[in-house]
Amino acid sequence: FSFLWMEIGRRWPKADPGSYQRSLRLIIQLVVISCIVFWYWQKMGIGNLQANYLRLSQPSSEIAGADRIHLWKTINSETLAVVQNIKEDCDVFVGIPGMPSLYFWTGIQPPGVITDHWFFNMEVVRQNQIIDTMEKYEHPCVVYNPGRLNFYIHFDKPSGWPEDTRREITNMPLMNYINEQYTAVRKVGRFQILQKTTSSSAE
Repeated sequence: FSFLWMEIGRRWPKADPGSYQRSLRLIIQLVVISCIVFWYWQKMGIGNLQANYLRLSQPSSEIAGADRIHLWKTINSETLAVVQNIKEDCDVFVGIPGMPSLYFWTGIQPPGVITDHWFFNMEVVRQNQIIDTMEKYEHPCVVYNPGRLNFYIHFDKPSGWPEDTRREITNMPLMNYINEQYTAVRKVGRFQILQKTTSSSAE
């Protein structure tokens, strides 16, 4: 638009640089924008996509803050069940991998800054801080999803860590803490809910 207006300014007589030229500039911009929108609408078939979405859309996730996300029924049911189980059984939790969206959906505050790949880049000091925080709660949990974990470790899997099991990792006090003191008490689809089974203080 700047180039277009520069060309108009160069070719147009500059006797009246007031409101007329400003109006002309606005009109040209609106025409160009309308043409682009119309072309994009036709090119992408937006109307058909919208009709198909309304006709074939899966049910709403019904999750707080994500109700406009539509999922396949099996995935939606699994996600809702996981969220419900966490809300009923846990007052704090850590995910393996992190799955930080679960904190938003359940309304439960995380015990620290948890990212999806925390087991790759979380400092030992921060891991110990999270252990200390979890020890203060009455019903701490771990949400474990082997499939999602495999996604993160597929290209950089630590030595001695089989894909289907949790193992101790050097300089991973949080993972060691989970391995030693938590066991699976419930399976929900691809997820496992682990709860604390021993009462030993974290170092």
